[in-house]
Amino acid sequence: MVRGLSQLQVSNTTCTNCIHGKQHRGDMPTSTWRASQPLELIHVDICGPISPISNSGKRYTLYFIDDFSRK
Repeated sequence: MVRGLSQLQVSNTTCTNCIHGKQHRGDMPTSTWRASQPLELIHVDICGPISPISNSGKRYTLYFIDDFSRK
């Protein structure tokens, strides 16, 4: 223990910013539904900015994935 320091008062209240800052994001919801034919459901994702840039000077990529074929 350190001698000569005054006793600190402990606060029993927690600010809302502290509570929100410690929350974790939940899992993405899952779906049991699958496409039954090609191009019925398309998933799209964008990635970037990437480094190093491409040979043509692009910094973003865009992905289209067919749910039926997964390609």
